[in-house]
Amino acid sequence: MRDDMTRLLPGLILLCGLTLVGCGPRRPTRYAVSGTVTFAGQPVPNGSVMFQPDLKTNPKGLQGMARIKDGHYLTGEVAGGVPKGGYQVIVYGYDGLNKSETQPEGKEIFPPHSFAWECPGGAQVLDISVPKP
Repeated sequence: MRDDMTRLLPGLILLCGLTLVGCGPRRPTRYAVSGTVTFAGQPVPNGSVMFQPDLKTNPKGLQGMARIKDGHYLTGEVAGGVPKGGYQVIVYGYDGLNKSETQPEGKEIFPPHSFAWECPGGAQVLDISVPKP
């Protein structure tokens, strides 16, 4: 009987360990956010859109990011989307010309623009019009 228990023990330990692995915290679902970005009525040639979790309303949120190319962006291409919750959206815009080591995106065409936004869940279209400073 003792030999039977000794042979079963490693299998039981493995089974318990595998069961516990499935009980860890789940990652939140990320949703694609896409849209256009314009400045002075023109598409922003190059840049990025950052989604920083709002520390008051979304303290455990995850950051999202998207590259702007020819006035369009899509979060899923870089960071996999944005979970539900409140965000501070920060937009960086560049002309995409005369790129260098110090200006890899080209010349800045407006100072960083930020605003509050709430992701309700599901795929979202968020068109951004950056005002003149």
